[in-house]
Amino acid sequence: AYVSVEGLLGTGSLGAVLLCKDRTGEHVAVKAISLKKAHAAGTEENRLWREVQVMKEVQHPNLPRLIDVVANWEKLLPDAAAPPHLCLIMEFVQKSEPLSAALRQGPMPHRAALIVAQLASALCKLHRASIVHRDVGCENVLIGEREKVVLINFGCAEYLNS
Repeated sequence: AYVSVEGLLGTGSLGAVLLCKDRTGEHVAVKAISLKKAHAAGTEENRLWREVQVMKEVQHPNLPRLIDVVANWEKLLPDAAAPPHLCLIMEFVQKSEPLSAALRQGPMPHRAALIVAQLASALCKLHRASIVHRDVGCENVLIGEREKVVLINFGCAEYLNS
């Protein structure tokens, strides 16, 4: 198999994000988007591929690195009994938590400037590429080791000229 699943990182309306190990033993995050759920929700397939396009087009330390895209779950895990999925294989942000979880720990004025600066840097990179994220929120901002911020989830992203 391309990867081995180690656990569930989170779920969304169209699928799940799994913690996996690739063939080299490195941890990766796999966003498995259910094509069945996407079609049932009225999501056009080109919107799903737009997320891939945005991640391929824009590289930045505070945006997730897209490693590979597998067009269906069966190719990723041949033994899995699952409907077809679009699987985005991305870098795994070590020891990360959503900003929403960090905020539950109480006020964090000493961390706020660092977090906001990194988030603004990522958004500036996207905007220079004429891309609007459209879903910036506490659940889509990860705080990792050494306060590294990563803006995730480009499912709602749009190009300004579209």
